[in-house]
Amino acid sequence: NGADLCGLVSIQSILLDRLEGDRCLNVPLVVGAIKAIRPQVIPTVDHYKCLYRVLKLSYDATNVYGNV
Repeated sequence: NGADLCGLVSIQSILLDRLEGDRCLNVPLVVGAIKAIRPQVIPTVDHYKCLYRVLKLSYDATNVYGNV
């Protein structure tokens, strides 16, 4: 379904932006705020898992430990 995937990408974009700016976020709170407007976004647990996987990849990629 195109609406499901569009919603997934939209929310992922919002979450990545917030992660970059705030370094801390509440995924269920962000998803819940969007679902209040558009209930069909993120309809399955697999969609939630995808959100968390991408956030973890982004977080790991930007938090490279360096011995300075």
